[in-house]
Amino acid sequence: MPSSRPESARESHRSTTSTSRASSIHKDGGSNSRMPPSRLRQSHQASISPGSHDDQNSRSQNMSPQDSPRTHAADHDGTGISTPNMDDASTTRDFAVTNIVASMDEPSRHQLNERTKLLENYSHGPHCRNEHCDHGTFSPRPPTHASVASFEGKYSFGGRHDGAGESSSNTNETFGEAVRNRLFGQGTNRMSTTQYLARTHGISNPRAMYLGYYFPFVNWIRQYKWAYLKGDIIAALTMASFYIPMSLSYASNLGHIPPINGLYSFVVNPLIYAFLGTCPQMVVGPEAAGSLLVGSVVQNSIDIGHSGDEDDMMNARIAGVVTGMAGAVIFIAGLTRLGYLDSVLSRPFLRGFISAIGFVILVDQLIPEMGLSGRAKLVGGVVHGSSIDKLVFLIENVGYAHKLTCGVAFGSFAIIMVCRELKKRLQPRYPSVAYVPDRFLVVVLSAIFTWKFEWDKQGLQILGQVQSSTGSPFPFHWPFLPSHMKHVRQAMSTSFLIALLGFFESSVAAKALGGGEGKRGDGLQGMSLSANRELVALGVANLVGGCFMALPAFGGYGRSKVNASTGGRTPMSSIVLSLITIICVLFLLPYFYYLPKPVLSAMISVVAYSLIEECPHDIKFFFKIRGWPELSLMFLIFAATVFYSLTVGVALGMGLSILLVIKHATKPRIQILGKVPGTDDRFENAEDNPQGLEFIEGCLIVKIPEPLTFANTGDLKNRLRRLELYGTTTAHPALPRVRAVEHNQNIIFDVHGVTSVDGSGTQVLSEIVESYVGRGVRVFFCRTPRKAVLQLFEKSGIVDACGGQRHFVKSVEKALELTEAEETSDWFGGHPDAVFTAESNIRALQALDDEPVMYFTLARRGGSFASSDFGSEVANLTYLEEELGRVEARFNLTKREVKGNKLVRKAKSTGVGGNEVRKLMGEVAVKGRWFARMNIGDPPQDIEVDLDMLTSDFYVLSTTSKRGSKYHDLFSQSNVKSNAQPFPKCGLPSDKFLLPTINITVPLSFAHCSPSKSSVETLGPSGSTLGLAPSQNLKQIDSPSFFAQLLDERIIARPIFSILMINGQEGVLSIGGTTAKAVELVIAQTEAELDRVGTLEGDSTVSSKFGNDALQKRGHEHDVEADSLRSDWHDGWKWSKVQGAEGWWQILMQGVYVDGDKVLKNQPVVIDISTPFILAPPLAAKAFYASISGSLRLTSSPFYIFPCLNPPAISFEFDGWQFPAMHGGKGADWYGMPGGRFSLGRLQEGSGYCVGAVVSTGMGVGDEGSSDDAQGGLAGNGMRDVWVLGEGWFRGVNGVFDFEHQKVGFRTY
Repeated sequence: MPSSRPESARESHRSTTSTSRASSIHKDGGSNSRMPPSRLRQSHQASISPGSHDDQNSRSQNMSPQDSPRTHAADHDGTGISTPNMDDASTTRDFAVTNIVASMDEPSRHQLNERTKLLENYSHGPHCRNEHCDHGTFSPRPPTHASVASFEGKYSFGGRHDGAGESSSNTNETFGEAVRNRLFGQGTNRMSTTQYLARTHGISNPRAMYLGYYFPFVNWIRQYKWAYLKGDIIAALTMASFYIPMSLSYASNLGHIPPINGLYSFVVNPLIYAFLGTCPQMVVGPEAAGSLLVGSVVQNSIDIGHSGDEDDMMNARIAGVVTGMAGAVIFIAGLTRLGYLDSVLSRPFLRGFISAIGFVILVDQLIPEMGLSGRAKLVGGVVHGSSIDKLVFLIENVGYAHKLTCGVAFGSFAIIMVCRELKKRLQPRYPSVAYVPDRFLVVVLSAIFTWKFEWDKQGLQILGQVQSSTGSPFPFHWPFLPSHMKHVRQAMSTSFLIALLGFFESSVAAKALGGGEGKRGDGLQGMSLSANRELVALGVANLVGGCFMALPAFGGYGRSKVNASTGGRTPMSSIVLSLITIICVLFLLPYFYYLPKPVLSAMISVVAYSLIEECPHDIKFFFKIRGWPELSLMFLIFAATVFYSLTVGVALGMGLSILLVIKHATKPRIQILGKVPGTDDRFENAEDNPQGLEFIEGCLIVKIPEPLTFANTGDLKNRLRRLELYGTTTAHPALPRVRAVEHNQNIIFDVHGVTSVDGSGTQVLSEIVESYVGRGVRVFFCRTPRKAVLQLFEKSGIVDACGGQRHFVKSVEKALELTEAEETSDWFGGHPDAVFTAESNIRALQALDDEPVMYFTLARRGGSFASSDFGSEVANLTYLEEELGRVEARFNLTKREVKGNKLVRKAKSTGVGGNEVRKLMGEVAVKGRWFARMNIGDPPQDIEVDLDMLTSDFYVLSTTSKRGSKYHDLFSQSNVKSNAQPFPKCGLPSDKFLLPTINITVPLSFAHCSPSKSSVETLGPSGSTLGLAPSQNLKQIDSPSFFAQLLDERIIARPIFSILMINGQEGVLSIGGTTAKAVELVIAQTEAELDRVGTLEGDSTVSSKFGNDALQKRGHEHDVEADSLRSDWHDGWKWSKVQGAEGWWQILMQGVYVDGDKVLKNQPVVIDISTPFILAPPLAAKAFYASISGSLRLTSSPFYIFPCLNPPAISFEFDGWQFPAMHGGKGADWYGMPGGRFSLGRLQEGSGYCVGAVVSTGMGVGDEGSSDDAQGGLAGNGMRDVWVLGEGWFRGVNGVFDFEHQKVGFRTY
């Protein structure tokens, strides 16, 4: 396995990094792998598909997300690079470690021409770890987010601590972590996630952290500034002028309690909320709906004889009981974390009920506004009757209306409404109009006019003396005395509704106002909104308010909006409002004496109008979308409240809402899936578009998109039965069967949305599976989302009933393949005399293998590039430079172009003056190239196939020369010619290929090229090239690729290949899988040989060379390694996404380590097995060797030298792991060339210096000055600052390359 991180990193992140690595590997392992379309099972389309279907997945892959400030790049110091002092080794290394950084920031046009800015530009931007970063190519794509460890750095990504085990704690779900730890004593032996994160990030006082969270006053008072005070005072004065008269109206006209009890709601509740509330700008106070509900309880108590109309003290105590109970309900809900309850009541219920309350208030206030209060008391059933009764009374007695009262009431109403409308129109242009206290002026002027003109003596009712019923300005009375239990039982349901409505309105206001940070971040910081803490704050405020017999008080959006618009920015405005109200209670009550009651009623009528005015908009909206159920619910609640009473409306509305919630929760939302035409792995809901999807014969694909609980599994069997009978859940069960039985022989459950299953759901699902299996139906599960769900399936017997783990696959297409394989196996098992003549049957049998993989033996033409057998070998610098020139010429055969919204690589054309000559980039039979052997034709012809990771074509070249391995199409009886010409001088025949390991012969198409006899190329060698580049943009030949044909023929299951170098001249290529099994075989053979040698105890040569202890240790290591390799192909690999200009296997190397020190980071690299070096850009190579003590650069040469006796330990970092590369020769176990694999040979005979395998390359330097610069800086191959990891990298490192997911994986062996 890959090596661990440096020691310092291991000490600080040992537990978390190992967990993070394991989780990342598991995530990769859970990815869906692409499976080819079946040739045996046919898909059928209900009718002609509409048009063509765009591949949305490919479009989304071509789009890059926007840059984010959250993209992290570690250790940005913003410094550039200057020339280090090469004479001082320690200074040089310090310079390299601290200054060589490579976090890419796209250079400007001016910087493109400055080669020395390469690594300097890297140090300025956080764009280096993203998926499409293209160093040196200046790709126009925006970069993606970085990928770093969860807990690295001071400001990390955070994440759950795996050791917490919090998911299983019910007390944590109910009461929260802090309460669980302190109250229940849990979590003392196991560190919670919060404790871990606090300790990791240096929070030394968690109690202060919790105090600031649960007691927000501690948080915001420390941030308070004198600049806030002016706005808070102005906002408080404005609200007092509006809402203090309103509170008097609510208490006297709606609550039927003394007016002063309305003021108590502004004395107590805002003050407490300022200390406990989480929304700084929200102001709590009494509301019309809550006051009316309190009045209904008071009136009901009067009706049953528990109180009287004139018994102000008892009525006030009843109001205190209702307020206290509402506070208790909402406080307990906060402690038990029921903040989600604001979503229980539907929007139609709330709109219907609130509109009904507005209508009830309007009708109720018409009686005092018309001066008919005294007459209403004389007529039985009016005061405590329904709104319809009161409307009938008003119509019959309109002639008895008091003219002065009507004039004052309706005049006040008109003035307030006109001012309200003027403010609404003028405020966008003149914000200061919000400060005009229109309602306060109406109240003051009406009181002055009443006193001046003695309207009270002319029949106008006034407020009179306002005082406490006990004589004390702030009387305290505990609302839950035993003598009040009769009121408690009576007010229980009403208090619950008050709490629910109040919290809902408060929640809406808090979400609209936010945490008070301000648009420019100049407000209070860290005031995070929390529904549960809001419940606690409102609950405590109303509990205390109930002790003072106040009306229920909650946050109102209108009142809070006034506070915010008039300058209130902190909870200090609520405190000032409470102080102003206290001053009113203590000193200003006598001035309320002449306040006309009709004016207070008019102000309440304005509020009632505001409750109704939004109803037409909602009715219009639901009518527009044909929301008949919502409209019906609104009408029923409105009618019940208006025609009967608030109690009936509340009961009906809550009952219907709960029924709707239950109906929604118990209805299983299963779907039948169909395949999107023209795709292999896209399946959609067939009920949404039955005519545009294809149905798979013999299979019923069912998607369960939600967790399975006792609630939604009750009807699951019936729903599945409808899918079996009709192919839809919407058909009536009276319909006879319309779906053929044979189409239900395989049931595939897509359970990706089943993130959890309870016991009842598991039992029902187990019964369903057993029922299917008992009927002979095969059952498959795909995309199981969580390990816990799969474990529950295993414990319940579902896995065994289905047929074992084999029936749990990663994708729907994999499940379809498995159904074909099992059907084929069953058929051949029942027909032993069948003759296997059809190739489709052979391929079907091959599909029974879980992962068919082909293995090719690799060899390097011409032997090892640099021998490690002789320590005295001298490096031939001339030869090395020639090889370097050939490598650079290969990379220069491509150019970059913008295609759509991405940057791609394409082959260059040669020639000038418009006479361009197309030439294939790949070469055949090249000395030093890695190749495999393939048998083509009948009889088989042995062809050497060169591997080329820079091209995409697969072709065979036959020349007239006798060099190389020639394919003779005339000698092959299985050759099938075609008239296609995929490339000049190339045909497109097909012939049989004998595939190794799996021993299958399959016909494949390939380009067969023969140069013209007059061409010089005909004198070259024959051979073949297999292009392994990941992009089709590099294809020059119009022919199907080698991998695509293998997928279509179902020879391989995955479009991947893997490369393993055993030594400098032998290796293994696997296609369709990794070389892990091959490595396991080699290890087993090595272990057997070592065991045999170990028995030769008398052999002194063996003992002296290895030693018995070394043999035992090595054999044990092989056992461990072999066990680790027996796993799924994703496990154990460290993955990197392909990035940069599309075309090559270019990934991001996160770090370069020399002797444990990280000297470079975030370097783009291209993987190429045909490159015999490790190539580095000039400045990166310079910085790399600067960290190796004693290293020097040869004059006018791209090569560096280092002391042979001090070879460095080199590691390259990918996906957070360090892979040892080019091992040095330290220690007694080192044998071979001085400098180990890092050496290309000695500088000269007897020299103490060796030539380093990391070579400086000038590829791409000067590209920006070429004639193609008009393309926007895209000239050249874009290799100006890109590394190349050649064959030396693969010695000790196994690589796997995934075409479908465009990623590269590494592991060590």
